[in-house]
Amino acid sequence: MYLRDHYQRLSPFMQLMWLLFIILCCTLTAMVLVAVLTQVAGMAPVAPDILYHPRTVRWLKVVQVIQSVFVLILPVVLLAALTGGGRRICPGGYVRPSGRLLLWIIPLMLLLIPTINLLVYWNGQLQLPAWMAPVEAWMRMKEDAAQQITKAFVEVRSWGALGVNIIVIAALAAVGEEGLFRGVLQPLFIRWTRNPVLGIIVTALIFSAVHMQFYGFVPRFLLGALFGVLAYRSGSLWPAIWAHFLNNGVAVITAYFIFNHQWAPEIETFGSTCQQAPFTVASCALALLVFCQIRRITWQETAAS
Repeated sequence: MYLRDHYQRLSPFMQLMWLLFIILCCTLTAMVLVAVLTQVAGMAPVAPDILYHPRTVRWLKVVQVIQSVFVLILPVVLLAALTGGGRRICPGGYVRPSGRLLLWIIPLMLLLIPTINLLVYWNGQLQLPAWMAPVEAWMRMKEDAAQQITKAFVEVRSWGALGVNIIVIAALAAVGEEGLFRGVLQPLFIRWTRNPVLGIIVTALIFSAVHMQFYGFVPRFLLGALFGVLAYRSGSLWPAIWAHFLNNGVAVITAYFIFNHQWAPEIETFGSTCQQAPFTVASCALALLVFCQIRRITWQETAAS
């Protein structure tokens, strides 16, 4: 009880320090666990020539699950336990939203796909000044490594493997990342800055930066801001989790059908070319209309509660 009361009296900065300390402890625990399991499983360091080996991919997915649980989910659970429950760190964050709100999020995320693809293309053209060439080379290296691992993850042939990818890449990531970023960090930054817009923006910037994929920074930041608005306007984490799940899930399913030659590869970048610009503009406009409807729904539900 003393610890719970003491935490509530701390400043936002000290609460952030508490959170970072818990994340650090959980991360170190995850690293030790992965190291032990690596020895037990007899896994060698992952090299490019064995990255696509089925056993290597399965092992990387196990590591991904461990990291998601220990680095994203466990710190939130521990912090909630120390502070007397999730509602103390994220008031209203676990309120069940209406089915109507969740239903409207589906067309919103689908209509945003061409715009996101266009932003990914633009962001990928980023070029730094010549004097920052070493930094750019490092950024490209990180981006290429992340893309190789992602490609190894999503290029599967069976429905069972696709189901595992949806759980690991879409569901687990959505729950873990939204719980940490929109469930804990965003309310903390809103209290700290006393400005919801600034709190959402700062959280989205951190959310995009920690992925260490700089050539996708802008679209990931905007998605993070969208998830933040959904969580803040609805007073619940579930709309943000649902939107995040849809975004990742569509990418996983698209990669599956492209890899199995059932869809054309061009569908993965649809909306990013000049010829497709009218469709991208139209889908973005429709997405804005859907977003306005979502805002109206959240306003009505907040006023009624």
